[in-house]
Amino acid sequence: MDRRNRNPKPFVWTAGADLIPGKVEKFCQRISTSGDGVNAAFPPLSIPSHAIKVEFRWAGPLACPRAVKRRPSGRPGHPATGIEAQLAIPFKCRTNPMSGLPESALGRDGMQPSTRGEARRSIRLLAIAIGCLIGVFVNFHIAFNAGRGAMDFNQFYAASRLAGTGHLYDWAALRTLETEHGPAIHSGRLPVVAYGLKILSWMPYPMARLAWLVASIAALIVVGVTWPGADRLGFLAAFAWSTPVAYLLGLGQDLAFWLLFFTIGIALLKRGNARLAGLAFALCICKYHLAAGIPVLLIAQKRWKTLQSGGLAVAALLLASFVIEGIAWPVGYLRTLASPDFSPAIGRMPNLHGLAYWLPAANLVEIAGAATLLVLLWMACRRTPNVAVAGAAAASCGLLLGHHGYIDDCALLIPFAVLTIQSRAVPFWLRASSLIFVTPLLTLLLISSKPFLGETLEVGLVAAALTGLMVQRHSGVVVDTRMEHAV
Repeated sequence: MDRRNRNPKPFVWTAGADLIPGKVEKFCQRISTSGDGVNAAFPPLSIPSHAIKVEFRWAGPLACPRAVKRRPSGRPGHPATGIEAQLAIPFKCRTNPMSGLPESALGRDGMQPSTRGEARRSIRLLAIAIGCLIGVFVNFHIAFNAGRGAMDFNQFYAASRLAGTGHLYDWAALRTLETEHGPAIHSGRLPVVAYGLKILSWMPYPMARLAWLVASIAALIVVGVTWPGADRLGFLAAFAWSTPVAYLLGLGQDLAFWLLFFTIGIALLKRGNARLAGLAFALCICKYHLAAGIPVLLIAQKRWKTLQSGGLAVAALLLASFVIEGIAWPVGYLRTLASPDFSPAIGRMPNLHGLAYWLPAANLVEIAGAATLLVLLWMACRRTPNVAVAGAAAASCGLLLGHHGYIDDCALLIPFAVLTIQSRAVPFWLRASSLIFVTPLLTLLLISSKPFLGETLEVGLVAAALTGLMVQRHSGVVVDTRMEHAV
């Protein structure tokens, strides 16, 4: 026992939904004749699997907790486990005095639980729908008042027409095409990405813009309903209230597709499809500067198959870029990145690069902050078994570590914010503070005359959430991040 206490390791117990009700039924039958006033005559249990939630907690140093009574295996006085298990189910064993039925079948007020549950769900859905409509109106009002139009989509449309011609990074040719529909900006997408958008050049500009907008909205909806362990309605409500999401839709950014590829990778990892997950992560090359957290996640959790397949896929995509644009494309690409107009308004970037801009010794501050953030992300990914939470943390850190990012890229903070808000193991102050990522407040701070406050708040909250992940795992609490609703 002393040796195990010096080097404790996590214990994971898994039981199927069909096994847990049987155990609960045997337990209730056993305590029904214990003389404590519980009625022994109640029907067999019928518990829906989605209404069952098991929580495990370390009992600290190895000692037999009161809730776990097992015979010692081997030596006298040696406890069999240091885990305390709590099973939460939506029923009670005592009978209702008005009907004689168990309270699991009839509520205290005499109303059928299904009826009350449906009424509450309808009210909840209506409230969420109204809130989402208000959020969409407010955020699109803020975004479209910025007055920049679909300038990013205009860039993609023009770059798709030049992809494969050898002039993708020819600024004169790109500017000529972009000025036909709006202001001209530099294109920083790799040749394989620009060529993948070739289908846009086959359509008239208005039709291509509409198709891009519809595809972006569909991608965000898929992200909201697919992210493992997240409350779907909460996720979609966060998108509706997110000003960065309104910005990326208004500007025609491609971050929605980055999030889609990343979410598919996380979902495949959750299902055990390691190699396919690597292929999905490789598609995040469309905005590779935001993907710094992905290799940290995979290496920290020793997901070597995913890392291998993803690396091979990225190498294949880079090789395809040479086939598409010629052998000299890296020269033009680096010249584009070095242009002063490529990354304007550094002080307003929602990352460490933008935060360090306001401080003395900016380069040293950024390096120290990046090293600290990488260590926190590494330790959080190592200590949390939940790949969905670790993936959300990796996406947030990718935003902070990138050298090029603006308000629309802050949509990467939404998964981490949603999972933090819905987790009961997170301190209340951190859950409440995370609301800044799913409301217009962060955007208003970043576009104010002093964006330093918003950048500091953003970096501080992400670092605090990463530290909270490490503390939760160290204390032995395994958090169930899915908000289950009992029927």
